[in-house]
Amino acid sequence: MTGIFLEHYQACSVPEIVNVFNRAGIDYQLISGHLKEQEIWDEIRDCIDAARAVSVMRMNRVGVLGHYYCGMLDIYSDMT
Repeated sequence: MTGIFLEHYQACSVPEIVNVFNRAGIDYQLISGHLKEQEIWDEIRDCIDAARAVSVMRMNRVGVLGHYYCGMLDIYSDMT
């Protein structure tokens, strides 16, 4: 019964979720729209793709082989 309720009245759960995020200090973005609006799904897909990219880059490791001098403009890396 709760699932059917939230399927039709999903905006009713927003204050509870937002309150939990605020109390936990979690940043969030709210996307609202109708289930059949394609641009809403496109925006959600963009957010998921961005989160996936951040996750992949967080685990990324870059190595620099050899030595280079300061004037080499084709290599830029923060060695720290």
